[in-house]
Amino acid sequence: AQPRSVITVTQCWDVYTGPKDQLEYSYTNCVSHSYWVDDALINNSNWNSEGGGSGDVWIGGGSSGGSGSSSGTPAGNIFKKEADQDSLLWVITENMTARIMEDCLGGDLYSQLKEKVKNNKINLEFDFGKGYSYNWEEHTLHIGLEELEANNLLHEMFHVFQTTQEPISSFKSSMMNREIEAHYAQYLFLQRSSEWTDKKQDKYAKSQRLRATTSLTKYVNQQGHVTTSFLDIFETYISNNVVNAFRQEGYDNYPFKEYSDITNIFPNIKLTTKNCDE
Repeated sequence: AQPRSVITVTQCWDVYTGPKDQLEYSYTNCVSHSYWVDDALINNSNWNSEGGGSGDVWIGGGSSGGSGSSSGTPAGNIFKKEADQDSLLWVITENMTARIMEDCLGGDLYSQLKEKVKNNKINLEFDFGKGYSYNWEEHTLHIGLEELEANNLLHEMFHVFQTTQEPISSFKSSMMNREIEAHYAQYLFLQRSSEWTDKKQDKYAKSQRLRATTSLTKYVNQQGHVTTSFLDIFETYISNNVVNAFRQEGYDNYPFKEYSDITNIFPNIKLTTKNCDE
């Protein structure tokens, strides 16, 4: 099991009262939440940070993200950083990014994404809850504080990369296809990571969508190539089994586009694993 620590995240906001056209500051309201975090994401500083955090985090206005930068660090090369962003959350983001870079797929993804966004870095926002997401219209990646894990961050970084490889209109018309690919990339990374714990394996075993993701290893190798002997049945398997499993768990409205070439089902995994061993 991974050694874990608790961080306390406090969100504060100003409350104004009075008539609509004469609002005046009344008081500041704060709410605190506690989250478990892998010790290594707080204490590892191989990317040359200036030290870890205290375990107490403040988020003003509900998010931290935006206009600053921290160039030369793993996360700082692809994400924007607010000048007043909490140092502990940034340390965790740096260490999640560094963990991604240690993996072959993750390292190639990072290197290619770094080039793609060097003139327009990704906005970063931390949200209460579990959800991770990427909003391509706002060029913003949201990180859920309940699941501060590198595999979740990689999943959303993969979506960012997908949107750089095709027009947004094409991405939007095949969001189910891209979601399946990002899930598979996440699973490939996760299996090789210290984050592949008994608890995580149990989560995958209990979820229809995640079981469908793991089943892909029977048909597709780690470089995204479909095994030749399964080509005749694989497209039917994807449509009838994998897509249906995803539709049962949160992706019911995602458009699925029939593959023009089933051998190219995971083009972005191919691009990010060209230098990886089987």
